[in-house]
Amino acid sequence: MSVTVSLLKLVLIPDTREAWPEEFEGLIAKLEEEPDNRQQWSVVGDWCQDQGEEDLALAFIWVANAPNVSARRVTNNWVFRGLPNPLTAMDDRVGFFGTTLPQLAARLAARLRKLEAILKGQG
Repeated sequence: MSVTVSLLKLVLIPDTREAWPEEFEGLIAKLEEEPDNRQQWSVVGDWCQDQGEEDLALAFIWVANAPNVSARRVTNNWVFRGLPNPLTAMDDRVGFFGTTLPQLAARLAARLRKLEAILKGQG
């Protein structure tokens, strides 16, 4: 019996990098080398979209198009700098950092969806 887990859920689990699809892992490795490369953020987003991972795609593409936002490695975590206040002001239990860039993007995706629901009057 095989079990299917979305990539969005998988990247939120610590120490699962070995289970990531090989192509995705390669794209992320390249992005980690050059986190300021907007084109690479877009490439990862397009790949996620092609795989049906719409929420992850949203986050990666959003960062690619957000000129004031950057990702930085601080100690053992990745953090975003320059996020607009509506995204940083949201209170959640997890905090806004990630041990990997995809984990950070997944947390951004959740906030983007939450903000979208609020703006539509559903939040």
